[in-house]
Amino acid sequence: MNVEVIPFQPSQVETVIEIFRDVHGDDYPLPAVYDRDFWITQNETDELFTYLAVKGEQVLGLVSFYRAAPFAGLYEFGRLAVRPEHRKAGLGHQLLARALEQFSKEPVAAGAFGEMDCRWKVSQNMIHQLSFQDTALAVDFFPGRFSAVLAYFDMRDRTHKVHLPPRWKELLVFCYDDLGLRREFVHEGRALQGVSEFRVRSAERLQVVHVDCLEAGEDFARRLSELDFPQAQIYQLRINLEDGRAIAAAEAAYQLGYRCCGLLPRWFDGDGLLLQRNLVAPEWGHDQIASQRAQELARRIEFLWK
Repeated sequence: MNVEVIPFQPSQVETVIEIFRDVHGDDYPLPAVYDRDFWITQNETDELFTYLAVKGEQVLGLVSFYRAAPFAGLYEFGRLAVRPEHRKAGLGHQLLARALEQFSKEPVAAGAFGEMDCRWKVSQNMIHQLSFQDTALAVDFFPGRFSAVLAYFDMRDRTHKVHLPPRWKELLVFCYDDLGLRREFVHEGRALQGVSEFRVRSAERLQVVHVDCLEAGEDFARRLSELDFPQAQIYQLRINLEDGRAIAAAEAAYQLGYRCCGLLPRWFDGDGLLLQRNLVAPEWGHDQIASQRAQELARRIEFLWK
């Protein structure tokens, strides 16, 4: 099916919400998607770029790029919704490919990433065809104890140094292979100093707490150990590898039970290290993982976690 992909049009907002309900029902994790003002006002800013697949006067699907990281130039793609009657016609791939082509021309866009559910391989195969590269595995991230493959697409790279924690150096070097990013690996860092600053967000439906370490100070271990969310099953921690304190912070996190899940390019503008503390031991071997690269990444992560 040949469709036209265009930027979001305010006149189509009711149709966008209708498609979301058809695909996701009324319990999408972000309630704002059912609010017409959300789509209109956010698409007027650099926070959200939504693209529509249209054929004639009919909207058949949509996909969005939105900010989800501390670095304003990194966008997550998601909220993909295609009318059920058109799902098997390759419309999702066509929509994402053309939307990605248009979005990559936006001056604010430095990179994009996706978080693919390992209950199935369809979405993973789709992004691999668009040259996304797998860089991390969020272990047991989704309900049902399924993991998520995180994949990155570079648009405007920035050369910088990254400090590799010795404990996970080999894994991170593997993650950097074939990304085409210009990085200088540094194997020595500096001590934790100053006062820590965390950005903390709880995703209650997933029972996951997201922690971005914006500053790693002398109180890092204490502050991290004090995080307490009764419903949480997973604590996800991101550390800025461009910061010389990353090595010391990563080791302190390891001593508190955090384990490495891989790499998040440009998460802080500098690349991010993804760590997790799972309160329930992971179930290995049941994830559906599409690419050989991600399969090898999962194997290495499992080995390091055990």
